[in-house]
Amino acid sequence: MVEIFRKMHDPKTLYCGCSIKFPKRGGYMPDLESCGYHSDKHAKNAKRIEAEHIMPAWEFGHKRNCWIKGHRANCEHKDTEFQEMHADLHNLYPAIGEVNSDRNNYSFTDRLSDDNYHKDYTSHKSVKNYSRHKVKGYGHCEMVIDRTHEEAMPPERARGIIARAYLYMSSRYNIALSKEKQQLFQKWNKMYAPDKNECLRNSQIKKIQGHDNPFVSRACHY
Repeated sequence: MVEIFRKMHDPKTLYCGCSIKFPKRGGYMPDLESCGYHSDKHAKNAKRIEAEHIMPAWEFGHKRNCWIKGHRANCEHKDTEFQEMHADLHNLYPAIGEVNSDRNNYSFTDRLSDDNYHKDYTSHKSVKNYSRHKVKGYGHCEMVIDRTHEEAMPPERARGIIARAYLYMSSRYNIALSKEKQQLFQKWNKMYAPDKNECLRNSQIKKIQGHDNPFVSRACHY
């Protein structure tokens, strides 16, 4: 995945929009200053990039026999279809490790309010509603996590990418989505069209995997 993003113009992490750096030693890492990222926990994984499964492995795996018998690790070793889904690059995107971990398996939404989230960070006051927001959030990153309802509200920048990954996974692997999720992702797909980097990523993945994400290709006009 590193080489795919190296070919992009000013590539950024999914949720926080941090610029991605490519050190000489290899790999990639987030430029936290570029996006005003701040980690309240001083988490080590805030300084690294992880491959985020946009549709979580739990969502496409927990009903499979391999998961029921031995959870995710068992599926990764014994279920070839799960392995294909798990490694599908159309569903993977670089994200800051701390945000990737905090997002967990939470469902996406666009109904949360992040008003207090920004105000609390700049004033350095504790968040009153601990169940809804992370204390001080992630600095200027606009990702919001609702722990009580197990939901995550991504910034508008990420919503089109998220929607097209979900619609692709559902279509290709026959994964049922709730009516609410279908409506949300269809709305985001229409509202947030692919940019040049998303189109380039799609074409590069097609060269590697042999197939594109049609929900991206339809809008890219190759």
